[in-house]
Amino acid sequence: VSQSRYAVLTLKYEKCVLTFCESFKNGEFINPGSSFKWTEKGKYIEIVLQSDTPIETDKIVMDVWKKKEGESVYSDHVDSKEVKVDRTKNTNVFHYSFRKQGDYKISLFTKDIVWITSGYVSISQ
Repeated sequence: VSQSRYAVLTLKYEKCVLTFCESFKNGEFINPGSSFKWTEKGKYIEIVLQSDTPIETDKIVMDVWKKKEGESVYSDHVDSKEVKVDRTKNTNVFHYSFRKQGDYKISLFTKDIVWITSGYVSISQ
C-alpha cells in the first residue's frame, strides 16, 4: 500500500467511535462506560463500533493490550482476534471477555492492517 493510499484509508476511519457497554439492544447502550466491575468469572463486555459511513470491510482485527502495573504504557499484548462485521452497516457490535483485572487498550484494524480506532477500558473490583 502506497503512503498516499494509506493516508486516504486512514482518514476514511477518522470518525469511527468505540463504545464499551454491558449490552447493546435495539440501538440502545446498556450501562456504557470505560470502567466495569470484575466478577469471579471475568468480565464480558460488548464493543460497539460506530462510523458515519458503512465500514466497508467484512473482518476487523482486534488487538488487546494491557497496562502493566506501575507503567503508563500498554505494553502487554494480551490477545489478537479476527472479528466478522457487516460491511454495509454503520454500527457493528462484537464482544470481549476479560479474564483479568486491569487497564486495557483495544485497537481495531482492517484485515489489511489499516488502523481504524482505539478505545480504553478498565476492569476492576
